[in-house]
Amino acid sequence: MRALHGYEKALGAGNIATYIPALNTLRNLGSLFEIQTDFAKARNMYLKALTGYKKVVGPNHPNCQSLQENLRDLDTKIHNSQEILHLDSERALPTSRRHRLFKKLGLR
Repeated sequence: MRALHGYEKALGAGNIATYIPALNTLRNLGSLFEIQTDFAKARNMYLKALTGYKKVVGPNHPNCQSLQENLRDLDTKIHNSQEILHLDSERALPTSRRHRLFKKLGLR
């Protein structure tokens, strides 16, 4: 993140979107956040990098192609993690009779 802030300070916030080293930093931060399973941040970084690469080198460049693949893979991971959470909530054990009685009596 420091490198990105350094680029913003040196080039201006609007110019980092067309500076390849800054775009590489965004892409690498996306990879880091993906490894840390912070998928929302990863997706955001990948999208910013992809937008910049499209401006600078065009949409058919290998960097754009691989970022689009990264985004597809990330969307699959997000979808799968949401399915797992949904299945886990369906498998939750039903509340015991004692728990329901305590709740009814206001003890829990």
